[in-house]
Amino acid sequence: MIEKLLCFGLGLVISISGCNKNNYKDKVFGSGTIEATEINVSAKVVGRISTLAIKEGDRVNKGQLIAKLDDLEQAEKDFNRIQSLYEEKVIPIEQYEKIKKVKENFVIYAPVSGTVITQVMEEGEVVTPGQPIVTIADLDNLWVKIYISECNIGKIKLGSKANIIVDAFPREIFHGVVTYISDRAEFIPKNIQTKEERVNQVFAVKIKFKNIDNKLKIGMPCDVYIE
Repeated sequence: MIEKLLCFGLGLVISISGCNKNNYKDKVFGSGTIEATEINVSAKVVGRISTLAIKEGDRVNKGQLIAKLDDLEQAEKDFNRIQSLYEEKVIPIEQYEKIKKVKENFVIYAPVSGTVITQVMEEGEVVTPGQPIVTIADLDNLWVKIYISECNIGKIKLGSKANIIVDAFPREIFHGVVTYISDRAEFIPKNIQTKEERVNQVFAVKIKFKNIDNKLKIGMPCDVYIE
C-alpha cells in the first residue's frame, strides 16, 4: 500500500491510503494533531476589570468566579433598591428581572469546568461585550480529527475503537472511540496535489480519548489506528 502524508496550511496531516484490499485489512490509519474543546469567556457589558480571580494554568470548576467589573457596586445598589420596590409590589416582575440581569452581567463565572489555557486580559483593563477575558479548555477529554479515504470509510463506524500513538510518547498507546464521521466528502486541497491526485476524496473522522495523567498537550502530532 502506498501512503501519502499531506499537510494543510493549518498544520493538519492527512493520510490517504491506496485502495489495495490486501493491505491494512484490520485497521484504518490516519494522522492529525491533538485538540481540545475550548471556550472563550467574555463580558456582556463594557467595564473595567476590578477583580481577576484566576490566572493562566489554573483549573476551574463550572460556576467559579472569573472576574468582576468595576461598576458592580453601583449595579448592586440599583438591584437592592429595585428588589425592595418589587417586594413591596411597587414595580412589576419584568422590571425586577431586567435590573437583576444587569447586575449579573458585572460578575463573570466559568461556564464550564476545565483549565485556563490563555489569559487575555489583566486587572485594570477595559473589556467590551464579546471580548475574551480567558480561554478555558477541557484537557481531560481530548480529540483528534483525521481524514480517511473514500475506499476506507466503510471500514469504520461510530463507536469504533481506536489506538492513538503520540510522537512524544511512542511506547504508549492511548485508547479512543470514533464519535463523528462526516457525511460530506472533501477534496484534497489542489494546491498541494498533482492533477492526477486531485480526484481523491476524504472524509473527516473525529476520535475522542481520555488524557491519562494529563500528559498530552494540545497540538501534539499523533497517529491513529482504527479497528
